[in-house]
Formats: sequence, structure tokens, C-alpha cells
Amino acid sequence: MGEHAEIVDLTASRSLIDVRGGGFDLALVVGGQPIALNWSDCEGSVAQYLARAGRTDCESELRSLRHTLAGHWLPEAPISSQIYPFIELMVPGRYEIRYVESCSDCSYIEFDSSWDFDAKYDHYYPVGSTLVLTQATDSLSQSQVTHYLERIRSGYRPIALTVAVPGGWCDFVLDGHHKLQAYKMARVRPTFVSVCRLDSPYLNAESFDKWIGANHPLASHYRKVKTKYDA
Repeated sequence: MGEHAEIVDLTASRSLIDVRGGGFDLALVVGGQPIALNWSDCEGSVAQYLARAGRTDCESELRSLRHTLAGHWLPEAPISSQIYPFIELMVPGRYEIRYVESCSDCSYIEFDSSWDFDAKYDHYYPVGSTLVLTQATDSLSQSQVTHYLERIRSGYRPIALTVAVPGGWCDFVLDGHHKLQAYKMARVRPTFVSVCRLDSPYLNAESFDKWIGANHPLASHYRKVKTKYDA
């Protein structure tokens, strides 16, 4: 698997995308709105819980990257220079940017438009590189998926964009849902760039109530395991 990384210190930005947490849990906030929170279930294995609070859509903000992300990547150029319009959407901080040319062990955590954000959740075992989708699969444009499928079959490798924190059990997909669906259909290993926030703020036991809601069925579980295992 071709892979390389670089470190970027972001001092000024548009502060649209905020990812926080550590090895125990991970929260994603976009435009001030919570999207999802992932955490270890602490039941004797590496199983994870995932609760969602909303969907993402950064398409308009990333319009200037369409040519690059369609598969016109320059291996000799710095990663940050090629996706800077995405990096500058992040809150200021220190980031490791990792280019994964061909991910051999990807698994996907999906949802559809019937998802009940107030009550539903995923309980899963992370397998390899776990990518959590943040757009409903049944909302994707089939013509766009077909477009990327044809490009992949002709040799192009369109690029998805994800965010993460050090030691986290998953990456959140911010852009590239149509591409990833096309990769799955083509049975080709996906290409993506992961932006990992190295100085991500710690989450406390009240984070679930703040980002997801105190009435969610898993609110008390999160508070209990967070206090006991990651205080």
C-alpha cells in the first residue's frame, strides 16, 4: 500500500471542521453542528459504539478541488499543497496529513435516510481502516457513482477525504462518498487522504449530552464508561 505523510501547523483557517478526542473517543463537528461521536464500548473487546447527530455536505466548499480529487494527483508534490482548500476548513491546530494510495483493509460504517438520530446507533468491531460515512447512502447520485465507477475502471484513482485523531478507531469521511461507493462496486482498493488532528481537545463525560443529546439511549453508557475508563 503506497502511503506517505507530512505535518502541517495550521494557524489561520475557516474553522468549519472540528474533530476532537483521542484513542477512547472521537467527535466530529461541522459548521458548529455535531455530526457523530464514536467511542469504545469497554465490554472486553475492541468493539465500538457510534451515535450520529446529523449529516455532512462540504461540496460547495471543496469545489476548487474537484479536478485533483477526481484522480489527477501529483505524487511528487506535497500533499498539503494539493488539498489545501480542505485543510483550511479545519480549526487551527497541528495535523498529520496521510496519503493512502491503495487501502487494502477498508471497512465502511454506513447509514441511510431513515436513520433516527435521536435513537439509533451502530455497534461494530473495527476491521482494518474503518471509514465512517457521514452522508446517507441512499441520498447519493447514482449517475455520479457511475461516473466514478467508469473512471476507476479506466485506471483513475479518485480521492476521498477523511478526518481522524491519534489512536482513534475510525476515520470520518468528509468528502468522497460517491467515490467510495464506486470503489466498492468495482472491488478496487480505495484511495484517500486522512487529516489527523494531533492536538485534538480531550472530551469529557458530558460530551455526549452536548454533541448527541442527553435523551439518547446510549447517553448514560457513554458517561459511565468515560468516567470509569477514560477519566
